[in-house]
Amino acid sequence: MNTLLYHFGGLGDFITVLPAIAFWKLVHTGSVTLLGKPAFGALAKDAGYVDTVMDADSGSRMFLFRHNSDESKLRQFFTPFDAMLLFAAPGSPLVDNARACARATVLCQPPFPATRTPAVDYHLSLVTEVSSLTVRQRTPAITIPGNAGGPLLTGIRSGGSAPTVAIHPGSGGTLKNWPFGDFLDVAGRLRDAGGALLWITGPADNTPEIPPGDLHMADRPLPECAAILSRCAAFLGNDGGMTHLAAASGCPTVALFGPSDPAVWAPRGNGPVSIIHHPTECAPCHVMPNASSVCNGECMRRIRPDEVFAAVEGVMKR
Repeated sequence: MNTLLYHFGGLGDFITVLPAIAFWKLVHTGSVTLLGKPAFGALAKDAGYVDTVMDADSGSRMFLFRHNSDESKLRQFFTPFDAMLLFAAPGSPLVDNARACARATVLCQPPFPATRTPAVDYHLSLVTEVSSLTVRQRTPAITIPGNAGGPLLTGIRSGGSAPTVAIHPGSGGTLKNWPFGDFLDVAGRLRDAGGALLWITGPADNTPEIPPGDLHMADRPLPECAAILSRCAAFLGNDGGMTHLAAASGCPTVALFGPSDPAVWAPRGNGPVSIIHHPTECAPCHVMPNASSVCNGECMRRIRPDEVFAAVEGVMKR
């Protein structure tokens, strides 16, 4: 069975879909083609979740996302596929075109849950009965073969003297970011305790000034990031895609939550994951329907360096 998978959300959102893809591949033989973001496709392909990647943002595929497109062209595109998993809102042009012009089975699901359901379980519900699955089947897992981390791997230590702690101070939204000065505070304590620091920044981050002497990984391919994170002693970050990637790579993870709801978006991994969250009356104000759109950052300011440092030490010991 050849399957077309469509997803065009953020990195963290995409990682919560991986267990659903894994279960689908377990039950159905054949190939999976991702229609989505090439950067995420490279990660999913290297980790064995998909076989082929198509850039959903390519001009040559815009006809898929328009109503009243040429039906013969749509049929030609959809013909190779026996099934489609479309993480898109019902009524979107892609969904309507698939149902009108494809002979395949079309399964559709909005990209975000409308209730306080863990995102991983929500996506799994599209393809199976979630209660029948094991904890491992409900956990995203990313393993990158080979030496995808490149030369930086030689400086990464998961234990022993100077274990490496990775820190990603950004996220997909500035309201979800803990103050950078607090990250520096925790980094200093980890350094004083004998740890080595690896700072991770991406193209969407306002690159902060990294302390001299610390390692810095900037704008690297996601398979390389996953390989590096799998070898770190711990990871510290906000609610964002890199935090989900760290947890899925098996790195002990501390995730800082404020505007978003950890009941929905807490990362899962085969290593220990610690969530720090001090909700305010206005939380959550991110993604959930009917949530307040106003945020003054108090929920993130309530998180203190003392508890974060203790949480990082805790996941390293576990």
